[in-house]
Amino acid sequence: MLRPEAALIFAMVVAVGSDREIAQEDVDGIGNLIDHLPIFRGIEGRQVSELAARCSAQIARPGGIEQAYGNIRAALPGRLREAAYALSCDVIALCRPQQDQQALERIRAQLEVDPTTARTIEGVARERRKDLGAAALMKPAQRQASTSAGLSVPLPS
Repeated sequence: MLRPEAALIFAMVVAVGSDREIAQEDVDGIGNLIDHLPIFRGIEGRQVSELAARCSAQIARPGGIEQAYGNIRAALPGRLREAAYALSCDVIALCRPQQDQQALERIRAQLEVDPTTARTIEGVARERRKDLGAAALMKPAQRQASTSAGLSVPLPS
């Protein structure tokens, strides 16, 4: 079973990897979020990279996305599933703002988040996107020096 922190990382990777393509900029965006959230303190870039690679490999297999979400649900109680949804929305807003509403609806359903709560989370994520995007753009040297700069996820072929 995944630890809650690992399940949150899985949720972000699955959110941007639902089309089975995880670009390095997506991984960097996830790393940027991880660098700024207290729940991830003590998790090193190497661990994040390993978890992201494990999740990426899992979702590349047939039925892997459903299996990954099953692992996430098993590791997270309801309130933390809402946090996983919020992180998924943040990473989508930061890395894939063009991603359609259907993708968010699939994520919401998989994480079993109430639709009203999900709409509130999505609205906050859209507003926060401006701040997250600005922080990511304003501190490129700092991001290069951070532990997330070394994140690398081998993509399945």
